Amino acid sequence: MRSEQPQGPDELDAASLHRLLLEYARLERRRSLDGLSPGELRRWIGLKRNLEPLVTTEWDPRYKDKRASLRFPTRVRCTFVEPTDARNGVITNVSATGVFVRTDEPLRIGEQIVLRVEDPKRGGAVELAGTVVSRNIDISAQRDRGMGIKFGNLLPHACGLLQDLYGEAAAKLGRAKLMESVESEKPPVPAGRERH
Repeated sequence: MRSEQPQGPDELDAASLHRLLLEYARLERRRSLDGLSPGELRRWIGLKRNLEPLVTTEWDPRYKDKRASLRFPTRVRCTFVEPTDARNGVITNVSATGVFVRTDEPLRIGEQIVLRVEDPKRGGAVELAGTVVSRNIDISAQRDRGMGIKFGNLLPHACGLLQDLYGEAAAKLGRAKLMESVESEKPPVPAGRERH
């Protein structure tokens, strides 16, 4: 069965967007683990280019091919294990190779960090080691104060958690877009016949 072709933003309905986000997340997972066939790689590139302006809140066409994978919004609590002064943060977006952590005290670019994240699927907590690659310290900005973290070679269970977070965030965004579409298509309620 042939997958639907990636479409431009104006041609995409919410159900199709949901399916395409799930397909993209599946291909991204395979790309990071086993690699893709030439046909799958072409499909992944097409999906990434067409979905990016729809899912990235800070999308700028000048940087459309800069990121290795799409970022999806999420909300997951985490604790900094290293450096040793334990702090808490919230992961506000996730990509296949990293996260953005909202925190009042972001670390400096280049610093090593270990995040502890609860893993509901496997039980317990998983530690993700990475490097701070960006930071936002401007509290007047509309963006969250925090830091971007890129993960290096993760252990299999940590890689599994990151892939799960990524796939779940893509699916959740797709469901949200689908629900927005359903809500906007509800017929208006005639005056005097309010729904209870």
